[in-house]
Amino acid sequence: APGQRLSGGRIGSNKRLNESPSSSVTKTQIDMIGLDEMQDAGYKGEGITIAVFDSGFDGVNLSTPFAHLFQDQQIKLTYDFVRNSSHVYGFDNHGTGVLSTMAAFVPGSFIGGTPEASYQLYITEDVSSEYRIEEFNWLFAAEKADSAGVDVITGSVGYNTFNDSSMDYLVSQLNGTTAIVSQAAQKALTKGIVVVCSAGNEGNNSWKYITPPADAQGVLAVGSVSSAEVKASFSSIGPTADQRIKPDVMALGTGVSIITPNGSLSTSQGTSFSAPLIASLSAGVLQAFPYLTSQEVYDAIVYSADQANNPDNLKGYGVPHFASIRDYIESSTLDDPIFLSPNPTSSSIKIELRDPDQGQVAISVFDTQGKLLTSSNLVISRQNNPVEYDLSGASAGIYLIKVKSASFMKTLRLVKL
Repeated sequence: APGQRLSGGRIGSNKRLNESPSSSVTKTQIDMIGLDEMQDAGYKGEGITIAVFDSGFDGVNLSTPFAHLFQDQQIKLTYDFVRNSSHVYGFDNHGTGVLSTMAAFVPGSFIGGTPEASYQLYITEDVSSEYRIEEFNWLFAAEKADSAGVDVITGSVGYNTFNDSSMDYLVSQLNGTTAIVSQAAQKALTKGIVVVCSAGNEGNNSWKYITPPADAQGVLAVGSVSSAEVKASFSSIGPTADQRIKPDVMALGTGVSIITPNGSLSTSQGTSFSAPLIASLSAGVLQAFPYLTSQEVYDAIVYSADQANNPDNLKGYGVPHFASIRDYIESSTLDDPIFLSPNPTSSSIKIELRDPDQGQVAISVFDTQGKLLTSSNLVISRQNNPVEYDLSGASAGIYLIKVKSASFMKTLRLVKL
C-alpha cells in the first residue's frame, strides 16, 4: 500500500451498516442455528477464546451491552495492525456490529451467541482504502492470535479488487492457495484453529463468487439467508476455481439484530453478520466437545447441515443447527469402529480400525451421486493397522468411502484435495 501508514479497507458497499431503527431482537438469528438450545444446555462460550478481525470496534468500551466483557475481563487482547497501537475502540463501527452478534447482552432483549466467551479484538482493515497490505495485516493478526491461544478466528472481510487494479484477483485464482489471506487462513487451520469467514456480498454484481479467504480449504465460509432460510441475492456463490463447493454453510444475514456504538439496537445485512453467528456456534461446539480437533468441528458443522446430502454452490451444505451437530458428533465418535486420516487428503488415506482383527475388509469408493468408482478387498490385522489406501489418482472432490467387514458397515465422507 502507498504511504507511510499501513492501510486497507473493504469495498465501500461492504463497509456501511444499515442502521435503521428496529424493534426486532435476536431470537431469529439465534434460534435458526440452534444457539438457543446450545445456551440452554449451558454452552455460552465460557473457556473458549474467539479472535475478531475487523476495521474498528467503536463504542464497545463505552456502551452498556458490552459492559460485562470488561467487568468479567473477557477482552483478553487488542491490537490495531493498521496504526500499530493497542487501541481498537474507534475508527469504524463495522466490528462493533459483528462483535455484538456474539458477545453483546441486554437482559430480556438482546443476547449474542456466546456472551461468556473470551475475545481478542484486532483491527486489520482501514476503511479509507483497499490494498493487499490488509491481507498481511490479517496474517499478522492470525500469528498473534495463535501465540495467545485462540480457539476460533472470525473475519468478516474478503478481497478481490483493490484501489490499485494491478493487485486484483481473478476468479480463476480462487483456489485457496493463491491469495495471501487464504494462505494465512490455511496456516491457521494447521495450527488447530477453527477459522470462520464471510463468503462475500458479491452475488448481485459481475464477480458473483466468494472472496478470499473464503476459498481456503477447511475454512467455514458463511453465506447469508433470510429468516425463511432463502439465500440472499447478494450472498456470494461457488464453486472455487478447483471446483470445491462453497460457501460451506449459511446463517441469517438479512435483518440481523446488532448493537451500534451508542449501545442502541439496529439491524444490518451481509455475510459480515452471518459469519460471527457461525463463529459462536463453533465456539459452543468446542465448549461442549473439547476433545474435538478443528477439522472435526468443521466436519460436524458442515456434514450435519440441512442439505449435507445434496450440497450446491448457492447454499453450500445448508443451515447448521446445534442439535444436529450434537447428534452427528455423538453418533460418529462414540465407539466408532473406523477412522480415516488425513481428511482432507491430497494423496492417500490411512484406514484404522478400532478392532483390527477383522480379517477381510471391503472398501468401496462412491461419488456424491452414489456412483461406484472403485472397490477392493483388504486384509487388516494388528500387524498392518492402519493400512494405507491410495487415492492419488482421484480428482479433487467429495467422496463416500464405505468400509464393510463381517461385524460392521460404515460410510464416511472424504474430501480429496
